[in-house]
Amino acid sequence: MAIDIKKNEFEIKVILESKSRPVLVDFWAQWCNPCKVLGPILEKAELEFQNRFLLVRVNTQTEQELALKYKVSSIPYVLLFENGVVKDQFLGALSSEQVKLFLNKNIPHPEFKNILALITKNQFKEAGNEIIKHHILGLDAETALWNIFKELLKSGIDVRELKKYLDHLPDYGSKYSEIKLKFTEFYKNNPSTETLEKLQSLLINEYTESTLQYFLDKIINTKGDEKEKNKINLFCCFYLLGEDTLVKEYRKKLSSALF
Repeated sequence: MAIDIKKNEFEIKVILESKSRPVLVDFWAQWCNPCKVLGPILEKAELEFQNRFLLVRVNTQTEQELALKYKVSSIPYVLLFENGVVKDQFLGALSSEQVKLFLNKNIPHPEFKNILALITKNQFKEAGNEIIKHHILGLDAETALWNIFKELLKSGIDVRELKKYLDHLPDYGSKYSEIKLKFTEFYKNNPSTETLEKLQSLLINEYTESTLQYFLDKIINTKGDEKEKNKINLFCCFYLLGEDTLVKEYRKKLSSALF
């Protein structure tokens, strides 16, 4: 449950407490209907995060000095304090999923250090399974999952067996959401063995340009559904390689071929 605090309690219950664990400060008011929607969402998140952060509330009607100090011009307005300073913030009544994304981005799961240790030991499958088991989200976990996916694909594991790792990525709000969408379409197209082998070759730096040209030629020389499938294949290649010079070159070639 959220703790209501006043100005004279802020230093102890927010600033000092945030040096031990993150403190989420919800600036609200009784007349604010969006605040009444957000409040229960924050309280539920506090329970789900098993007290990994402290939730406090500041009534902007009675604590105007605090509202002025933290430049609160619209509510609900939420600040996350860590080590005595504001680490991040958001404005408005976010959905439950959006609040979780915000918290996961800023508050690492306690198991994550163990997962990083597994990755360091090249135990990629075990690390990925632990992320899914503990339902760990946030940018660090998402980046780890994407790298785990690529390492396991590079080792020769069928990309379809790795689907569960990308399924764990958020559908929206993440820089990996579009990657998840494209690979989901890739899976649905039931890629051939040849296509899978070509994707794997990209990750071990074999025939990189010839592989990109192969998929580009497929796009140029096919129509309808087949053309769409080949576009998805090429986009998956782009994601696996990242934004290097060759990818930028082939993005331009793809645009020229399509338009």
